[in-house]
Amino acid sequence: MPTGILYVGSRHDLGSNEYYAGLLAELAIYNDVLTQGKVEEIMTGGVVGQLLAVSPYGKLASTWSSIKAKY
Repeated sequence: MPTGILYVGSRHDLGSNEYYAGLLAELAIYNDVLTQGKVEEIMTGGVVGQLLAVSPYGKLASTWSSIKAKY
């Protein structure tokens, strides 16, 4: 299993600092390679199994949003 840093929403290869300017509604990380068929199954039927939600409260994005709203 890879043990390097996982960047989501940015590129750090080849000296680039490009960032994704949109929103990510869902993110799933798997500990195995998915076949094309499995990817298509997830795309049409959604993820099946245990999902761990992360609360946005108190995180950088929601904190920054609160600061911007006040000023």
